[in-house]
Amino acid sequence: MGRFQWLVAVALGLAVGCGGDDGGDAPPDDGCLTDAECSDGIFCSGVERCVMGECAPGNDPCPAPLLCSESGGRCESPGCDVTVDADSDGHDAVACGGDDCDDTDPDRYPGNPEVCDAVDQDCDPTTLGGTDADDDGFVSVACCNGDRCGLDCDDAAAAVGPTGTEACNGVDDDCDGDVDEGVLRAFYPDVDRDNFGDRDGMPLFACAPMDGVAENTLDCDDGDPAINPTSLEQCNGVDDNCNGVTDDEAATAAACTASYGTPSNTFFACADSACSVASCAAGYADCNGEPSDGCETGVQSDPRNCGGCAVDCGVGGICTAGTCDGVVDVSAGNRYTCAVRSSGLVACWGANQRGQLGDLSVSDSGTPVLVSGVTRAVNVEASPLSGACPFTCAQSGTQLIQCWGCNRDGQVGDGDPEEYSLRAEPVNGVPTGMDIRPDNLAPKALTVGADFACALETRVFDDVAQCWGRDGTPMGCGDGAVCEAYDVQLPNPQSVVAGGSNICAVSDGDLYCVGFDSFGQLGNGPATGAALIGSPAQADPSFEYEQVAVGEATLCAILGPAHNGAVACWGLNIEGQVGDGTTAGSRNRPQVVAGTTNAVDVCVADGHACAVLGDGTARCWGRGNSGQLGNGGTASSRSPVTVDLTNIVQISCGFDHTCALDGAGDVWCWGSNDREQVGPGFGATVTRPVRVAGI
Repeated sequence: MGRFQWLVAVALGLAVGCGGDDGGDAPPDDGCLTDAECSDGIFCSGVERCVMGECAPGNDPCPAPLLCSESGGRCESPGCDVTVDADSDGHDAVACGGDDCDDTDPDRYPGNPEVCDAVDQDCDPTTLGGTDADDDGFVSVACCNGDRCGLDCDDAAAAVGPTGTEACNGVDDDCDGDVDEGVLRAFYPDVDRDNFGDRDGMPLFACAPMDGVAENTLDCDDGDPAINPTSLEQCNGVDDNCNGVTDDEAATAAACTASYGTPSNTFFACADSACSVASCAAGYADCNGEPSDGCETGVQSDPRNCGGCAVDCGVGGICTAGTCDGVVDVSAGNRYTCAVRSSGLVACWGANQRGQLGDLSVSDSGTPVLVSGVTRAVNVEASPLSGACPFTCAQSGTQLIQCWGCNRDGQVGDGDPEEYSLRAEPVNGVPTGMDIRPDNLAPKALTVGADFACALETRVFDDVAQCWGRDGTPMGCGDGAVCEAYDVQLPNPQSVVAGGSNICAVSDGDLYCVGFDSFGQLGNGPATGAALIGSPAQADPSFEYEQVAVGEATLCAILGPAHNGAVACWGLNIEGQVGDGTTAGSRNRPQVVAGTTNAVDVCVADGHACAVLGDGTARCWGRGNSGQLGNGGTASSRSPVTVDLTNIVQISCGFDHTCALDGAGDVWCWGSNDREQVGPGFGATVTRPVRVAGI
């Protein structure tokens, strides 16, 4: 087909499709340019279009089952041929192509005012009646349009509406259908009425509290009003303040303190549901175990609790800065012992048949008792010999000499003829240090013999030993049975020591003695038995003497550097007390005792002797039947054995016991304890040193 023939065919087709379209313009001979050029003006023909320069027929505008009505220019339902506007409201039925949503009701049509009911008057389901009585901008929920209703659930209350704020008042303030949502308060059971709710209780929601509830869950025991967060924690195994900790440390400490009246210097704690003193301020302690008075003891100054509870400074003890004053001198006597405290008080213990303990009685005492009337002593001497009538003397810091105990031979020195003295008496004729006349200066040494005593005085031209007590060969006062402060002639004495029947003095390394020589105790050769009085004998001059001790009939001395400070002994030796490895009856010249070099103190009594060495240890030898050698046994020894004690600074030999003073100021004793001269509770024989309690 040629171009001309194709155009003719298209034109014919278009003419057929647009038949009767008298309102349109014929397409140009060469085709169309717009859809309008193709329109035939007929509704039911649909919309003709210009496609690729050619007019194309339109489609039926009414989809099935609607029918096209050319006269009405609309699509109609089948049967809409009776009445198009049946209710005569000016609006055709929707079924006939109109906009009347209900052609049976003249009050329902587009534009009709909507009223507050459930009917759609204006055929617009989105519109509602205009009722807003409370003028809050929201229509009453009673006004509906079909299923669509207003949002104001209370059109009489402006505060109630979709934008209202929910309050706890039993009203749906925000009109969301829920009443008091989000504002109800949770309350919990409060059975014990303490205003704290049960932490395990079920909540009850309400706007306001009611009886028996609380708005919290803080009560850990709703059955006990005393248990709640405001309660003070008690020491009782209960979590009183409900903090989750039973008897917690800080709270119970405060409660315990308050319960005992807040005693000072005391820190309480709770343990096993009971209050106790946990600690004390520095310098204090709870020594009675009674928490009500807390840390009642000042351990810095209490002599019964010095530095700690039950640390007893002993009789007459003084506690300073938590430290007890110590002992500065000890003397073992015949079945009793005495010691001087650093405070100047003197205490004694053991046998007391003649008042030698000085406590105004004649009763034995295993625990130390204070000597009455002695306050400033610096040393004490107890009579250690078996044949003596026991008495005791002390030298005070004022150089006063006082004695007490047996006085049958005047050994108390007070001029009173009484059998014994229960109190310390000043010795007549011995200077007190208060008289400053040149011929009456103070003594500087004190010694006790069998039944007499001596003190060393320094005078203008020489030193003099003054003695008093039984008249006998050592003194030779020639005054009958009793001597009072008689001068004993010893050349330039620098110390004076008395024993059973001898008085000796060291003078510039030489040793001079007066008295009997029955067992060679003068130390200058064969025993003569002489009773030297006015002419003192010099002990073996081949030795240099530094310190001497005199016993019943045995003497021991610490020698000078030429003998390395060793101890030498001589005189009676039947018990091995000379220490030369023998029990020869006597030795008339000094015998060096093996193993005693560097000695610093020495003592000898009735049958044994001891020495302290520079290393703080001690050696003893001689009779040991009562354990007086201190080595753990009761055997005698002819040579030194080591005492089971260290840190010794002084030693004293009694009749059958021995005592020592250590560097800490403590007294240790051992040996016979038949009168508790060692101390109570140790038995009759003590073979190793024990610390003396109470001193």
